[in-house]
Amino acid sequence: VTLVAGPRVPESRQKMNRVDVSSTQEMLSACERDAANSDVFVAAAAVSDYRFSEPVSGKLKRGGGEFTVRLTENTDIVAHVSGMQARPKMVVAFAAEADAHIEKAHEKMLKKGADAIFANDISRMGDKQGAGWWLAGPMKIQAELMDKAKLAAWLVTKIREKQLREMDND
Repeated sequence: VTLVAGPRVPESRQKMNRVDVSSTQEMLSACERDAANSDVFVAAAAVSDYRFSEPVSGKLKRGGGEFTVRLTENTDIVAHVSGMQARPKMVVAFAAEADAHIEKAHEKMLKKGADAIFANDISRMGDKQGAGWWLAGPMKIQAELMDKAKLAAWLVTKIREKQLREMDND
């Protein structure tokens, strides 16, 4: 297991390979490198869609009047990993949606080329409990409200079940 961890991710178990990154570009590079040799790629990070075109180091001081901020679109990490030639056997994405989240998540899964997606409602962000929908192809399974540690174990079970079904189909 390799964890690509952004800023403020708590310490992880010592047995886990951890790669600390501080930007979306660094996360993309780490994911690209490590995903190529992975069976499953789970993209749980909510990275920014945009970055500053011309970053400024230090503080911008008052007194200069108006200024313009230009943004550049970041690479979609899930779509990039899904499209790699040496792609993981399974790519799992997450979708945080406000309304009609199942339909939007399904569209997102197809657009990104992911094999499965977990759709969670943004109204649960920051809670100690979570709920949502596991979407894998035409399959839709609801995860009832539960402790987030139990939800994580539930998701690992769904990933493993999908792997086993695909092995049976080969």
